[in-house]
Amino acid sequence: MSEGSLPLPPVAAQRPVEATVHGDTRIDEYAWLRDRDSDEVRAHLDAENAYVAAWFEERTGDLRDRLYTEMLARIKEDDASAPVWDGAYRYYVRTEQGKPYAIHCRAPRAGGDETILLDLNAMSDGGFIQIRGLKASPSHRYLSYGVDRDGSEIFTIEILDTHTMTVLDDRLSHANGQVAWIDDDRFLYTIIDEAHRPFKVFEHHLGAVQADDREAFHEPDGTRWTIVSRSRDGRWLFISTPTSTSGEVRFASADDPTTWVLVRPRVEGIEYTVDACTDRFWIHTNDAAPEFAVMVATPDAPTDWTPVIAGRDEVTIDAIDAFERCLVTLEREQGLHKVKLYDHDGQLLHEVAFPDAVYDVELGATREADATAIRLEYSSLNRPETSFDLHLDGFSLEVIKVQDIPGGYDPDLYETQRITATASDGTQIPISIVRHRDAAAKPGPLVLYGYGAYGFSLPLAFRATRIPLLDRGVTYALAHIRGGADLGEKWRNDGKYLSKMNTFTDFIACAEHLVETGWTTRAQMAICGGSAGGLLIGAVLNLRPDVARCALAWVPFVDSLNSMLDASLPLTENEYEEWGNPNDPTYYAYMKSYAPYENVADGVAFPDVFATAGLNDPRVGYWEPAKWVQRIRARASNDPLVLFRTNMGAGHAGAADRYEYLRESAHDWAFILERLGLVEAPAAAAQLS
Repeated sequence: MSEGSLPLPPVAAQRPVEATVHGDTRIDEYAWLRDRDSDEVRAHLDAENAYVAAWFEERTGDLRDRLYTEMLARIKEDDASAPVWDGAYRYYVRTEQGKPYAIHCRAPRAGGDETILLDLNAMSDGGFIQIRGLKASPSHRYLSYGVDRDGSEIFTIEILDTHTMTVLDDRLSHANGQVAWIDDDRFLYTIIDEAHRPFKVFEHHLGAVQADDREAFHEPDGTRWTIVSRSRDGRWLFISTPTSTSGEVRFASADDPTTWVLVRPRVEGIEYTVDACTDRFWIHTNDAAPEFAVMVATPDAPTDWTPVIAGRDEVTIDAIDAFERCLVTLEREQGLHKVKLYDHDGQLLHEVAFPDAVYDVELGATREADATAIRLEYSSLNRPETSFDLHLDGFSLEVIKVQDIPGGYDPDLYETQRITATASDGTQIPISIVRHRDAAAKPGPLVLYGYGAYGFSLPLAFRATRIPLLDRGVTYALAHIRGGADLGEKWRNDGKYLSKMNTFTDFIACAEHLVETGWTTRAQMAICGGSAGGLLIGAVLNLRPDVARCALAWVPFVDSLNSMLDASLPLTENEYEEWGNPNDPTYYAYMKSYAPYENVADGVAFPDVFATAGLNDPRVGYWEPAKWVQRIRARASNDPLVLFRTNMGAGHAGAADRYEYLRESAHDWAFILERLGLVEAPAAAAQLS
């Protein structure tokens, strides 16, 4: 393929390294790219970035700038989130025009002047910053938060004294950022091991040095994650050590954080979490209920569980929040979330009705056990997010905030619908679709997105960054493939372990269905996914390289077999619960059969590909896509366009700066639009620029 006057793409040297596992020898000619401290590797990544920049300059012209302008015009730069009520205060986050990061604030609940708690713009010093776990002490005098300044997700906990507005000298390193306050003088926090796994809990007293902190708990099992929390009513502290397939929870009185009681010991396949309210523990579990149920126990007899809300085969209870007045559940039926309220005996009090056929709703931040209203966050593929308070007296919904989309955005100009594709085994796979009502007659350009892992259900939520695609007549489709929990726990389990291939063939079935039913053609389709969804894209391209015109893979987990064989990498042992352990020959053979990097074949015609990475990414090493794109270039029969860009100052989520995030999105869509022949701006977009 000719790309005009562009230089040839960077070619990495092939230095074969052999690895033999279970008697099977594999050769990795690009293993050396993993050495991030090597000057040669840095030079190679710089060359890849320069090639990407040159291609965009030549082939897209000002399209990226136009897309950026259109996206920015759809974002209210001076904005504030819906306030979260907590004690005597309302907490919220706001942004200011021209400033890239959020400003965390609070004000008296009854009205009064704002206090700026954290201004990330000032804290960033012009570089990367993200915070995690902002949490107030019981009196609200102190605020704890974790800070990450390079995208590595290694956080340092800091504490702000809101009386003096100074940051204390207490700085707790190598943490995951989350804390559970015991009282105003001390809290629990977790530190991470070399694999980035939270594995130890410490008790910190304000003013002490970290080396003197008392170790409260140690989880040696490398597959388990350690989480600390405090109940809404403040009475109980919890240490949870879950995997994706089993739970285990310990509790202690906030008055005595040294005596920990096990709720129930871990049992493989039995998941459970614990919420506390009204002197009882409310347990969300799949014990004898594959789609989950709600049980109740008391702190005096935590192993004795009594059913409150029974499990049902056709309904998945995804989450539960317990309050003094009621229990609130988030239940998934036929792929859509429903919010239901029950009394403490399990009797249904109310089900919230929503107006759209395809929508997304989540339980928002309600921090008070005696709350009189419950926060809900609602949106759909065409309707911006609305924050509601559901009042418990009368069950009326009060609109607290509607996301403001500037530029005269009209949700009724965009239509949504749900269709289904038939998988190779006859299973019906839902596809959610949003498009402009005035889009040209089908078939037309289409972007198909997928993920399909970890039981993550695709949110049917509004994204302002999609508007430039929709305004150009591009249909955006989401494939609810197995591996996610879109249709329940069986849906999740039918796309993991030794059934993982279903995830990939489901996606291919969705793509084929969209072509066969006239929505698009292969020449007009782009496919995309990120992280585990990038593994999906890589596997699909190996199985069916003719499935689409081009592919976008964000931080793709494409060197999955090599990574899963390396327990020194962050999160690997935790990942055994999703993919299986390749140290077992059965799982090794199965994972090798679909691992994207391993299965790039010689002499195959590939579509065009744009892959991204973050140099500091602890979840998917930058070298995975770096190696993958080299192997595609070296082995493809048709000289496809293969672009690879590394953000040299960020991690898994890319840019934290909201303006840089928009610029990254503009690059992504510019690639797709150029490949689909849609460089010219639509009339609606021209009015915004």
